[in-house]
Amino acid sequence: LNITHVHDDAEEVTRAVDAIFGDSIAYYCGSAPDPRRFQIFGKMNALEGTLARVKSNLDASFWETFNLGKYAKIRELYGSFNACMTNTQDCLYSVKSALKQLRFDEHHAEFVAEMKAPLEELHKEVV
Repeated sequence: LNITHVHDDAEEVTRAVDAIFGDSIAYYCGSAPDPRRFQIFGKMNALEGTLARVKSNLDASFWETFNLGKYAKIRELYGSFNACMTNTQDCLYSVKSALKQLRFDEHHAEFVAEMKAPLEELHKEVV
């Protein structure tokens, strides 16, 4: 059933967002540029495809369930989840831009010395 695929893909989206933000913080708080940022960009691109797949499976699941019984609420909740995660794409675009423009100079080292712990705490609380 498509509704089952929606559940699996929603879990994948959650894991991907967690990994993207965790990896982004680790890279941002690093001391030198390295190829990890390209892996992060790849994960961001893959997330966009997964979100499209969730939407497609969610739309197709109507014809399997006709929103009968518990499925109406399940589809509504997954629809809200997908809308929220799709809106997160704007945040990811900003993160991607910041990582592309990042300069690892002495000012960066001073800044991340103060910001690393709060960023990691924010990630832990939000995701």
